[in-house]
Amino acid sequence: ARESPRVVGFITSLASTTSFKRMLRIRSANLLGRLARSSGPILRRTAQSNSKVADESTKEFQSTVAELVSSRLFPSRQVNPVPVQSMCDAYRIQQGVAQCASLRSKEGGAIKGWKVGASNQAAIEKLGLDEAFRGPLFTPTLRRSPSTVAWEELGVALFAVEAEFAFSMKKPLPTRPEAYSEDEVWSAVKSVHPAIEIAASRSPSALPLGPKTVHSLVADHALHGVLVVGEGVTACEVNRDSLPSVQATIQRSTVEEGVSGSVVGKGANVLGNPLTSLTWLANALRKDGITLEEGAIVTTGAAALLTTDQVPWGKACILEASLVGLNGDATARQGVRLRMPNEGVRPWEIHD
Repeated sequence: ARESPRVVGFITSLASTTSFKRMLRIRSANLLGRLARSSGPILRRTAQSNSKVADESTKEFQSTVAELVSSRLFPSRQVNPVPVQSMCDAYRIQQGVAQCASLRSKEGGAIKGWKVGASNQAAIEKLGLDEAFRGPLFTPTLRRSPSTVAWEELGVALFAVEAEFAFSMKKPLPTRPEAYSEDEVWSAVKSVHPAIEIAASRSPSALPLGPKTVHSLVADHALHGVLVVGEGVTACEVNRDSLPSVQATIQRSTVEEGVSGSVVGKGANVLGNPLTSLTWLANALRKDGITLEEGAIVTTGAAALLTTDQVPWGKACILEASLVGLNGDATARQGVRLRMPNEGVRPWEIHD
């Protein structure tokens, strides 16, 4: 049930007090201290890190994760860029946040899915990477269409608004020595959905995204703000071979202006095929000793996107995306929709 505005307002007022923030820092540090003492290496790929901030036994790691945990609980709070210089260290920070968030709140902190970023060759090369990157999705940032999202839920700086292919998993893909094939990954898919990801950051000084900032931004939730997922098509109804040619559209509109920005893309914009992106993620997790769980939602990267120039921060708008032709019918459309009120409207003031 939805909490009353009075109760939520009281909690939010309490959260803004100096004593509460001090308590949050202390408890974050205590929880992270227990985590560092009780857990083994966070990632299997390397046993040690060359950076103190990504070494889970150090105070630097604990304070960095505590700050990012706080920014996840209060997204409008600005944080400093995470000083990491490798993707492995960025993933260590991600996992530290995920484990601490799970200790705080089983429902709010548990990882419910994953996102793939830099999901085309041009982006990979521009960022100086060898492959795409990933980030975890938590319960509070996963929404069903139609939905309403407050600006302050996103962080403090918008990066892009993206139309994406999202996959719901019907069975897990556990860790194992050998790589998963696309056939094996497809057999684990329950359904395919249109989705809108709002990519945003809590570290505006780390923007724009580039070779010097990418690892810091990946550590900070991989630029994830909110993911809104629309009604999907079951895997048995999807023409798998047609995924690269499925049309993806993202548009912004306002009451005053009507449609003020619209971009059309296709599945081939996502590593050549959204299924290829999903398979990459399954194998990236596998190599790091992480199971892609049953029920997880995986959003595979931008098929079409609107930039910050097309979506001004803080302005009321409607965002809509669609995928056309998932089942092989060029007229069949699956859509997703979200509303964003003007900046200043609080989450508890929203009534869908």
